[in-house]
Amino acid sequence: LYELLEQGQEDENLRPNAVTFRHVIYSFRRRYKQPGVAYKVEKLLELQRATLRRPDNRNYDAALQVVSKSYDPNKVNICARLLVEMKDGPTLVPSLASYNAVLNACAHPISSDGAKEVMAVAIELLNELREDSSLGGPNFISYAYFLTCCANLLPAGPKRDAIVQNVFGKCCQDGQVGKFVLMELLDAASEELTSKLLGGDPDDGVKIPRSWSRNIKDARQLLH
Repeated sequence: LYELLEQGQEDENLRPNAVTFRHVIYSFRRRYKQPGVAYKVEKLLELQRATLRRPDNRNYDAALQVVSKSYDPNKVNICARLLVEMKDGPTLVPSLASYNAVLNACAHPISSDGAKEVMAVAIELLNELREDSSLGGPNFISYAYFLTCCANLLPAGPKRDAIVQNVFGKCCQDGQVGKFVLMELLDAASEELTSKLLGGDPDDGVKIPRSWSRNIKDARQLLH
């Protein structure tokens, strides 16, 4: 990439474009466990801004996907920072996928340090999705990741159950209850709450109303 940048100074046909940067960013997907991946991806976006002077939505989403799955202990802060840049940038518009990537980072922290702060980020993200109609509202992925946040960031007990019950109720209202959501619900909710929400013991087989999943477009997530 740096060689292309140097060559591009002499020949515009060799100058890297947004697609070039995106391919380099995606090349880190197979190396997401390596140290420094999140830092390198963020620096690639900085380099793109410095050379092309025009940020690219798809490159930011690519960066969010890679960083959210990395093993960087600071990945939540980096993802949140990139999302803010998208919201503040005059030519950038974050999508539902952008928000879901940050929620994914929150849901899978590398350590338990700062769990309270990470949970606060997840709550803010879900609230923004529900309040901003331009994003279309949270989907089953958003709700599933949030329930994973509850399971991984909050200690088991009445407070966690209260949050899970509230969010699952909104998920039902939005018609976004699918297999992914139910799988994460089982991890996040107590057995008593799970039985209350689903109307019985999942091991005995339960049948949820079709209205709970009416807005899911991915047929693989449907329970009927």
